[in-house]
Amino acid sequence: MISLHQFYLPFLNLQTNELPEYIIQCTESWNRGCSQLVECKLWDDKSMIRLECQELYDAMLDPLGKVNIAKWEILYKYGGVFVDPDVFMVTPLSEMFLSSDPAFSSFVSYKHELSFPGLLNANVVRFPAGHPMLKRMIEIMLMYDSSKINDVESWKSVGDGLLTRVYCEFQTGLPILFPSNFFAPVEYTKGYMYNGHGQVFALSIKDHVSVQGDSNMVLDAEENLDWTSVSDVADRFVHSKQLLNVENGDHPWCSLVILGGRDPELRLVNRWLELITRQQGGLLFGIEVIWIDDPATSLEKQKMMDVAFNKFIQSSRNTSLKLYRPSYLIRTAREIERAYLKVAEMFPQRDLLLQFIASQHVDVLEDDMFIANQMDFDDENEDD
Repeated sequence: MISLHQFYLPFLNLQTNELPEYIIQCTESWNRGCSQLVECKLWDDKSMIRLECQELYDAMLDPLGKVNIAKWEILYKYGGVFVDPDVFMVTPLSEMFLSSDPAFSSFVSYKHELSFPGLLNANVVRFPAGHPMLKRMIEIMLMYDSSKINDVESWKSVGDGLLTRVYCEFQTGLPILFPSNFFAPVEYTKGYMYNGHGQVFALSIKDHVSVQGDSNMVLDAEENLDWTSVSDVADRFVHSKQLLNVENGDHPWCSLVILGGRDPELRLVNRWLELITRQQGGLLFGIEVIWIDDPATSLEKQKMMDVAFNKFIQSSRNTSLKLYRPSYLIRTAREIERAYLKVAEMFPQRDLLLQFIASQHVDVLEDDMFIANQMDFDDENEDD
């Protein structure tokens, strides 16, 4: 079983022997949500290992800086997933994060693709023991002058900045790079809150990077919530199929019919699915993908597409995917119409707002608001 490491010791008040409430809630969220999936390893003063960079650790004043120094050494020695103590679990990690397949043995994510282009996020990462990137990060930290370590913001020297620097040095053996919405759906410095259909697995309660360089800046909600309960924050990003029920029609759903074509390129299939997750309005409406697969598609390609479909379901929220494989070949406009009408019969309660012939119109979803603009929301017509 994969280990999930947490280290909160730098946040402990040595006089009262107490932790801040948000640290307690964050730590407990992972214990509740992932204890059946991973071995939760909580490092404390009794179990903590002696660090190679112990002098640097002792000199570091920023608690998150201490966490980052310990993080790279713990992962280098033991491997597994490391979660920062100020990260709250929104949705339990899916199997793609915990796979035993060597190809998925490491992952990182972006900090924010627009606000911080190219910067990686160190708040939730996975590496196998002995990974060369971890070794390189430890080597760099050993070269630092501990007497001057607090002259530079810790996220630059031992956190996101260090991770990004070393990632760029390597050409092979790189970890999988996930989008920022997985572990950082809120970009605090510019007030950005993720609103797409991509999944959200975790939420950083404190920002590591701010315009003022204040590593203790607390997230300020757009609605001026007091953030007393961390769970109130996470609820904004919960995968809410129970709220957006496509069968009962509780909230608006867009049923998107896609004709995949014969043996479509896997690159394009992944691209189409990615564009669907980018559609804005993740908590306003759901997207039901009805994929019409040409029966002439090879079995090998069908298996590869099934992997892509499974990844889409795991990495998106308020979405569903249904696969329809007709018994006849789809080659003419009449056969396309026949397949579409069959889908309409199969789902009579759906309002099939859009027929998207993917093989002919690859870029039709490029506009993030394309689907939303097709929809007639009930709340917009209340006064009519």
